[in-house]
Amino acid sequence: MLSILRIIFSLSAAFLAIYGLITDNTNLMPLTFGLLGLTFIIMGISEWKKREKGMTALLFATACFVLFVSISSSF
Repeated sequence: MLSILRIIFSLSAAFLAIYGLITDNTNLMPLTFGLLGLTFIIMGISEWKKREKGMTALLFATACFVLFVSISSSF
């Protein structure tokens, strides 16, 4: 289940990033960053289940930073 969500969020973020580059539309960047943050959270949960503490902390910290950037760039 987590791998399916990771693939869906990753492909959605990649599609939005490519679309934004092709059309020169920067209005979608907060949504792209939000999807990337959700991808990092899903990856962190899967690493947490494997008991990889170092990578889990790094992924959750990265997800918090990316989601903060996403929210702050929305306003």
